Amino acid sequence: MKLKPKMLLGIGIPLVAVFLIVGFAISTMASSALSESKQRSMYEMGEHYANAIDKIVEMNRVAVETATVNWDEAMPEGEALHEALLHMAERPGVVSAYIGRADGSAATSASFRAGYDPRERPWYKEAAAAPDKTIISKPYKAASTGKPVLTISRAIEKNGEIKGVAAIDISLEAVGDIVRDVKVGETGALVILGPETEYIYHTKYTVDDRLNEIDGGAYKDLAAKLTTGKPEQIEAEYQGSKKFYAGVPVGETGWTVLIALPRDEANAAVTHMSMLVVAICLAALVLLLGITYVLLHAVTTPIGVLCSLMEKIAGGDLTTHLPASSRSDEIGALQNSCRDMMTSLQTMVKTTKEAADHVSESSEELTASSSQSADAAQSAAEAVVVIAEESARQSTIVEDATEKVMGVNDEMKTIRSAVDKAQQAVASTGEATQEGAEKLRGAIRGVEGLADGSAKTSAAVEKLYEGSKNIAEINELITSIAGQTKLLALNAAIEAARAGEQGKGFAVVADEVRKLAEQSEQAAQEIGTVIGKNSEEIEHVFSLTKSQQDDVRENVREVKEAGEKFRRIMGLVEELEGEIESVVKISEKVQKSCAETAAAVQEINEVSHTVQQKATDVSAVSEEQAASTEEIAAASQTLAHLAEQLQQGVQKFRL
Repeated sequence: MKLKPKMLLGIGIPLVAVFLIVGFAISTMASSALSESKQRSMYEMGEHYANAIDKIVEMNRVAVETATVNWDEAMPEGEALHEALLHMAERPGVVSAYIGRADGSAATSASFRAGYDPRERPWYKEAAAAPDKTIISKPYKAASTGKPVLTISRAIEKNGEIKGVAAIDISLEAVGDIVRDVKVGETGALVILGPETEYIYHTKYTVDDRLNEIDGGAYKDLAAKLTTGKPEQIEAEYQGSKKFYAGVPVGETGWTVLIALPRDEANAAVTHMSMLVVAICLAALVLLLGITYVLLHAVTTPIGVLCSLMEKIAGGDLTTHLPASSRSDEIGALQNSCRDMMTSLQTMVKTTKEAADHVSESSEELTASSSQSADAAQSAAEAVVVIAEESARQSTIVEDATEKVMGVNDEMKTIRSAVDKAQQAVASTGEATQEGAEKLRGAIRGVEGLADGSAKTSAAVEKLYEGSKNIAEINELITSIAGQTKLLALNAAIEAARAGEQGKGFAVVADEVRKLAEQSEQAAQEIGTVIGKNSEEIEHVFSLTKSQQDDVRENVREVKEAGEKFRRIMGLVEELEGEIESVVKISEKVQKSCAETAAAVQEINEVSHTVQQKATDVSAVSEEQAASTEEIAAASQTLAHLAEQLQQGVQKFRL
């Protein structure tokens, strides 16, 4: 089987299997989803209409309960009662509103037949039997109209005594009007069942008919499953047709809204969806198979051409021309590679033919040159002997040079050691100079501080001297005041003496003042003496301070000059360190050069020995070369024979 059918089968079979599986899965999931959606729609529809019906019933139940609560205290009579009943009867779906009293009388929004006793009616009896409850009756035909109704009743009670029963009749036809126009699919139906499966609403059956009794009770199980008082969804057979059912209870009435839809109609959309999925899968499968065939054709056709070309090449035909491919995929690359390979083969065969011719010619030339090589080998052997002798003499000279260079190297090591010591000494001197400079800078700072202190001391002494002068002036003023006070005291004593007895007291005071003035004058003189001595001492100290301040300035100047000299010394030491460093570097270079020279000389010596040894080896090799030349001559003849065979092998290719 060729490549194209194999690839079609290898790709087509898995594709068909995948599409079958995917189509089945999609169809199954779509069927399930659509079926669930349909049943959910049926339930939601039933729930909607059940709520609508329950709303009517519940609204009227509340109306009855409200009326009975109000009438428990005071029941209206006459026209007021009639108006109240008419108002209750105006509600949607209500046929009539009425009251039955305990005495057998009754009042209604409509009319009663003659001799009507409400106490005999089921609605009255049930409400009177349970005064605390609102009774929702089973559907029945009204006595007044003969039409099916539902009664909501509640007892009117006062002080534990039943005064009557209020009731409302709801028309089942009005309930049916809510769902009468509802359409369930094309052939589905919506019915309302009572607590005993009687038909509250049906297009065919009446309230006298029951689902569990139709066809001899054939649908008793169906009725039981759908009227449980809870939402139910089932699938069952009815009158020979499979149907989906959804039952939704209506509040507290005991009714059930029942929706039925034939399974065939419900599954029609599922069947349509399945057919659509199958059609899409088949179309996609055909399209993919067509694309696969086109792609395989585009791949296998160039490969077939290349296979034919390879067969021709295997037969030695290199004349076929293969055009370059314009495709940019792997097939195009393969075709271009085969084209390049064919070109390379043509070139190689052509080159091989030319090479075979050259080899044949070269083998003849090799035979001729082998004899010349033998003569050259002999001459080379003689030259090698001379080289060996010269190498031995050169080795002796090199050994002497090596000893001298090693001696120079030892001397340079000694010089280097001395330079290192000098460098260390200069470094120590530099460190000592640096330390001395630091201490000198500290001394300069101390002397400058001393100069500042001396200046401050001189200023303080000068201020003290000025203060002493001020104190002397004040003391002279005190002495003058004391003299004046003494004169005043003397004048006072004279005046007191003149006054006689009246001035004795004043004379005593004047005498005391005079004594104090004399004491003050004496104390002022003593203070003046002390101040004079202090002034002389302060003046002496001031002159000494001035002289000391001049000496300190001179010392500061000299210390600064010493610091400047130290800086110059440090500069010279640094220059000396730089020069010694240069000497160290030069000595290192010289020592390194000596070591390199010694190593080079040693290497030359080793090379000389090697050359001598190699010369000996070359001499032996030359002898061997002479023998090899003869072997080359024999090999050249063999090469000529092989070249002839190569030419014969290349001849089978056609270019």
